[in-house]
Amino acid sequence: MHGPHLMVDAYGCDQQAVRSLDTVFKFLDELPNKIKMTKITKPYIFFHQDRPDEEPGITGFVVIAESHISIHTFPARDNYITIDVYSCNDFDREYVLSYIKAMFKPKKMDVNFLRRGKHFAKQEVFLRVPA
Repeated sequence: MHGPHLMVDAYGCDQQAVRSLDTVFKFLDELPNKIKMTKITKPYIFFHQDRPDEEPGITGFVVIAESHISIHTFPARDNYITIDVYSCNDFDREYVLSYIKAMFKPKKMDVNFLRRGKHFAKQEVFLRVPA
């Protein structure tokens, strides 16, 4: 696959948001429409735990016709979250960053951006989305 891949590490986020299944679900449910992407599944979210002595975090994914969006929260690690937005179509990166700030209120963010598949010729992609 080719296209933009936005990777965000957000530190010191709002502790309630990082622990909230509802907030993570809302983030994954709303973001695709806001960046003109097409959800083909509902968001899937579940708890994960790296170590038995740490508070569990939340992992979530939403599959979009253009690829996927994922999030992992780590409450035990200073309310850290990591988010990937990967697509075969361009999207408004600045909007994604502002939406992350609004939803999770991080104190600091590291942002990385890649353009995957640079050596492939850009072709029209016809995706079939179930009705």
